[in-house]
Amino acid sequence: MIVRLIDIVLIVLFGFMSISVIDINATLPLPAKINKIPEKKKLPPEVIEIEIDQSNHFKIGLFKIKNKRESYNTISNLELSVKKIREQIKRRDSKDIVILVSPHENSTVQTTVDVLDLCDRNDIPKNINKRSLALYRLVR
Repeated sequence: MIVRLIDIVLIVLFGFMSISVIDINATLPLPAKINKIPEKKKLPPEVIEIEIDQSNHFKIGLFKIKNKRESYNTISNLELSVKKIREQIKRRDSKDIVILVSPHENSTVQTTVDVLDLCDRNDIPKNINKRSLALYRLVR
């Protein structure tokens, strides 16, 4: 039964194809050649890591330098430090920053959410340094 329906559909399809008019009458205007001014290459952003320890305290530092970390107890002090670091990096290198949040497995989820909210308030790109929790897949 289904084979006969396929046959009928194919016959109708070929019928419509044979009676339709297929002509190329349109010409598309191509854009004029424009000399582009080369843009400055954008520098990759500086990765700032915020570690959250098991007692929900924050340690902040550059991702590539593990031994130089500043500690903070409150999210407001952390936010002031992030703003200060961001301004320093922008003045020095004309780069922006990306926050990489590294929560301890025993830290509270709310503390991680507070850091992510801090990034949202300040329009800073962010990610979580745990594969199962990552917001964006990092391409290497």
